[in-house]
Amino acid sequence: MGEKKKGKNEKVIAQATISDIVIVFWLICGIIDFIIFCAMPQLFIILVPILIICVYQIVRARKIELYCTNKRVVGKTGVFFTQILDTPLNKVNNVAISKGIFCSNIEISSSSKQYVFNYIANAEELRNTLMEEIEKYEQAKIKEQAIEMAKAMQNSKI
Repeated sequence: MGEKKKGKNEKVIAQATISDIVIVFWLICGIIDFIIFCAMPQLFIILVPILIICVYQIVRARKIELYCTNKRVVGKTGVFFTQILDTPLNKVNNVAISKGIFCSNIEISSSSKQYVFNYIANAEELRNTLMEEIEKYEQAKIKEQAIEMAKAMQNSKI
């Protein structure tokens, strides 16, 4: 995963782990396809697109980034058309998981858009941590507002 840009008083709480099994699966499919292609080059029309799909899936999996800080959720997915998620915790509306055999997909809905991150090995752990951080963030905001209101009320009495 690339260098994480963090603001002041911001720390990474959790990050997504990409499933190695998925990468190995696409790698094995690509190798088998290449071997068949070497043995039967007349199947060029069928085998080359399959090989391209295998390589694309490996690259796609390797380019996924997703992490949660104590203030925001940041993610990037896609090869040709990259989607970038960088939203404060209070703008996250929903975090859903769809489970597969070896990995899961995590869907994050923000106030502006929905983002899907595939091939996540630790999706449940990431979702739980994200939901805890959202709750902490909301509680901190409420506390901050209460302090501001108390100060304002005290200043109005003077």
